[in-house]
Amino acid sequence: MRLHGSEVGLKMDLTASGNDTFTFRSRTRSLPYFLQKINLNFKSCLMVSDMIGTENTVDSRSVMVYVASLYDTLALSPRDLITGYRQALPIPPLPVDVDVSISPPPLGSQLASASDVSEELRALWTEYRLLAAELIQWLRATCDRMAVRHFPADLESMQQQVVADLKRHRREELPIRERQKQQLVRLYADLQSAADANLLTIDPFMNIEHIFRLWKEYDLALQKRDMAVAAELSRLERLQLAGERIERECGLLQTQEAALEKRMNEMESDFATVHSVDMEEEVKRWMAQMELVETNVNNLFGQVQILRNGRYFRTEQVYRKVCTLHQRLLGLQRRCRNFLKATSMSQSLDRIQVSRTNGQSLIAKPDGHSYNLKWLVQRSKNFGALQAALDWISEKKITVENAPFGDNRKSIADATNRFELIHKEIEAFHSEVEQCRTLKSQVTEDEVKFFNILMDQVESQHAELLKKSTRRLGFGRSLSGFVERASNALQWLRGKETIEVTRTWSSPQVLQSAEIYEFFRGLLREIQSQEQQFNEISMLGSSLHLEGHPSFDLIQVNFYHSD
Repeated sequence: MRLHGSEVGLKMDLTASGNDTFTFRSRTRSLPYFLQKINLNFKSCLMVSDMIGTENTVDSRSVMVYVASLYDTLALSPRDLITGYRQALPIPPLPVDVDVSISPPPLGSQLASASDVSEELRALWTEYRLLAAELIQWLRATCDRMAVRHFPADLESMQQQVVADLKRHRREELPIRERQKQQLVRLYADLQSAADANLLTIDPFMNIEHIFRLWKEYDLALQKRDMAVAAELSRLERLQLAGERIERECGLLQTQEAALEKRMNEMESDFATVHSVDMEEEVKRWMAQMELVETNVNNLFGQVQILRNGRYFRTEQVYRKVCTLHQRLLGLQRRCRNFLKATSMSQSLDRIQVSRTNGQSLIAKPDGHSYNLKWLVQRSKNFGALQAALDWISEKKITVENAPFGDNRKSIADATNRFELIHKEIEAFHSEVEQCRTLKSQVTEDEVKFFNILMDQVESQHAELLKKSTRRLGFGRSLSGFVERASNALQWLRGKETIEVTRTWSSPQVLQSAEIYEFFRGLLREIQSQEQQFNEISMLGSSLHLEGHPSFDLIQVNFYHSD
């Protein structure tokens, strides 16, 4: 360090020494003490005169104590962040890659006289020094390692690395160091008498009180490490549960959107044969379901943001799933708007209509004239088959609309089987419709126009009846399949529940812990294997609700209470 003349000539408050002037050498020696007192607020434990040994030589031991005191004040390590014992100064610690070997002072400088010390005391002191240096080094390195808070981002790595390392530390390293500390306590007690007789000088950093203080710092660091790991594990578990819940909700919403898209395709294909009233009700149901799906998707975006704030490692994958659901929902809404525009422009005013008033069919033509079907039947017997066909179709429509679904497993299966017979009759009636068409050759030219009108009406009514019957049969079969799978799942759950309810826990002689443990392990494996089936049943029930199943509310209320 280069000093200017003004700095060397700096006056110092040295009235305690009684000298007002110093030589150039005395000023140079006192200058570092003055600078450290002014700049670092460091109170020196040595005087300038203590630095000079006999025959005007420098005492190396005093210099070592002085430098060690300076480093202890200026150095800052991660352990200081735990204890808060030292003050954080803007002076960095010594680099760890500096090739400096710091070792305890030689044995000869700490013993009073080689002739006064026995070999037993010398060996005892050597053993204490080596054990103390090793333990101190381990305590400081472990405290620095425990202060690190860089944890893995996923729960599995956290459990396999950090938690396993803590368990290994408590199981392997800690017992060895505790025995080493107890051995140091015994050795220090044996050396205490020699230290009291001034045969041995123990350095402050080798003192047993210093080791105890480092051990307390280590205990505190280990406790804080345990608390930090427990808090991080709890946070990662909450994030993982939230992420799994979001993925399950994405699966349910995906099923709902698939059901909406399927029903929309059916309605677009059946647009020409469906009445406007039924179409309006179906569109209202679409809009209500899409609003519900949109609300759930928006909620999922908020939950994904929570995952992102918590630094969940699978946030981007979950976010892409939610975005896919949102894009599909936007496409469904666009198709629904286009469908509404198409239905509003599809009505024609010049279409011939056939209506029923007071049980009689009227044929309305654009010229304003109306003709009674009963009058036509009386005039020509060929129209009697058409009227019978229309009456049969009307009767079957009522049968299809009022067909029961059942309220338990057995009645649902029976109702589905009965309706299959009705559906086969409706399909077989197509041959009767074709036979009615062959009667066209038997009518007169004046009656051909009315025959064609009635024949078209019979075909359209039969096609509409067939579609309704097919839809009703699909509802019955899907409901029967849902009830069958759900009943089997409930039966399996009740069987496992009965085993635990009927188990006798009061008698220790009957209980066998090994068998119970194996049973629960097998039960967990079975539950994991059945989880996919439970999810499929849940999604099937959601699809029934989205498709507007007529008996969904009844099944939802009564099914789980049935035997």
